[in-house]
Amino acid sequence: MKQKQARPEERRIGQSQAFVLAHGFRKVGAYWALVGADNSLRLFAEVTADADRPDVRPKDAYQTLLSSIVPGWTVRILQIFWPDPGPRDAFQKQAETWPTDGKGEGTKLLHDALLLHIREAPLPFIRRTVIEFVYPGTEDALAWWEGIQGNLLNFGLKTQPLTPENIQELARWVLNPRLDI
Repeated sequence: MKQKQARPEERRIGQSQAFVLAHGFRKVGAYWALVGADNSLRLFAEVTADADRPDVRPKDAYQTLLSSIVPGWTVRILQIFWPDPGPRDAFQKQAETWPTDGKGEGTKLLHDALLLHIREAPLPFIRRTVIEFVYPGTEDALAWWEGIQGNLLNFGLKTQPLTPENIQELARWVLNPRLDI
């Protein structure tokens, strides 16, 4: 019995998000880039306000950043709500040290209920800002990427290039956000 050949359009099994099809990571200069499914190189950096500068001007910084892009380049500014366990964990550690001995059973019960609530309550979220740059492979593009750190610092913003582990964490969070944690 002769098997029927599938037409090319029938061989498609499904689609997946682009990061699943990524080909890993590659160094571009001193930075790590995600190699996309289309072999594009994507550089990432997180942007934070400099706590020591009272004159932070993100609007001016983003205007400078976007006006310096060469036509044909792709830059994305991602603002992501990210779980931040730090404040909750710090409060829990502090609350666990509160003395409850000799204060009555009601106080002990309230203390236990507070600790349970801290453990079970959803995590607070922070907003993280990440710049994604699709590196076109030219020296002037790499110079631009290296220069944005200094340009944004002039406006009170610090940038931190992401490592492969940070990029993977970012991709997982963007594609599978768990807002219930």
